Amino acid sequence: MSAARSALVDVRSGPELAPKVALERWEAAMSETYIPLAVAPHRVEGFGGRIAATEFDGLLVTSVQAAAQTVRRTPRLVAAAADRYILASIYLSGRGVMHQDGREAHIGAGDMVFYDSARPYRWEIDEPFDKVVVQVPMARLAAAAGPAARTVPTAIAVGPEHPAAAVGAYFRGLARLQRTDPVRAAELATHGPGLMASALHLLAGPGEPPTAELTRARVLAFMRKRCADAELTVEAVARRFAVSPRTLYRLFEGAESPARRLLRMRLDHACALLRDCPSRSVREVAAAAGFSAERHFYRVFHAELGMTPGDYRAAISLCPAG
Repeated sequence: MSAARSALVDVRSGPELAPKVALERWEAAMSETYIPLAVAPHRVEGFGGRIAATEFDGLLVTSVQAAAQTVRRTPRLVAAAADRYILASIYLSGRGVMHQDGREAHIGAGDMVFYDSARPYRWEIDEPFDKVVVQVPMARLAAAAGPAARTVPTAIAVGPEHPAAAVGAYFRGLARLQRTDPVRAAELATHGPGLMASALHLLAGPGEPPTAELTRARVLAFMRKRCADAELTVEAVARRFAVSPRTLYRLFEGAESPARRLLRMRLDHACALLRDCPSRSVREVAAAAGFSAERHFYRVFHAELGMTPGDYRAAISLCPAG
C-alpha cells in the first residue's frame, strides 16, 4: 500500500492578498488539486476558500470549504485532457446545482452527486459550502466496476434515503479520519474505488439508463411523506429526482398527474385532521395539510368534496372523548 500524500491550501483575500490575486490562486489550487477548471467566485471582496486533500494511491479525497462560486469544466479543457476521472461530491452544508449531460441536480446537505471529467459540466453554488469531493481515475474504477463503468449516472441527486448514500457516508468518515488517524484512513481507503463502483451500480441499475429507475412508486412515496409541506410543488419534486417537470409528467402518463396526486394527498390529510382533531380550527387544518392559504383550501375542498370543511366536520362522527 502506497503512503498517502496530503496537501492543504487556504486562500483568503484581504490586506495581505489582493482580491484578484486571491481569485487567481484559488482557480490554480482547484485546477492543481483536481483537474483543470475555470472558477469564478461570485464576490471578489472577502473571498475565501480552503482545500484539504489526501491522495491514497490514486484515490483523491478532499474536504472543501469556500464562498459562492461557479465552477466550469469547459469543452476546451475536456479536449485538452489526457486522463479521465469520475468525481463525487458529498455536501455537508450549503447548496449547489450540478449541470452535466443535459441534467441538473440540486444538492443540499446530506446529498451526493457523480460527474465525469470527460464531459463538460458546471457547478452553480450561490452560498458558502462545505463538502467532501472524491476523485477516482476511470481506469481504477473500470477495474473495480467492470462493464458497469461504461455508463456513469451523472448529475443525479443521491439523497440520504438512497442505498448508495452509505458510500457517501464512508467517504465523509474517511475525510474525517484522515485528520486524526492517517494510518487507519489509508487502510480503509483501499476499498474506496470498489465502493464508488458499487454506488454507481446501485444508482444506474443493471444495464438501464439512470432515469429508468425513477418509478411512480418512489415519487409517490416521497410526495406522500412531504405533502404537508406547503412549499412542495411539482417543480420541487422534479428537482428532488433530478428530472425536468415535463419528464415527471411523462412518468404519470395514463394516470393522475403529479399535481393532481399531490392535491389529493393534501385533501386526504386535511380530512383526517378534520375528523380526528376537532380542537383544530379550519385555518390550522389547512396549514397543517400543506395549503398555503385558507381561502384556497376552502375553494379546493368544496370543488372536490361538494361541501365546506365545516360541513364535512359536522357530517362525520367526531372522535369520542377519552
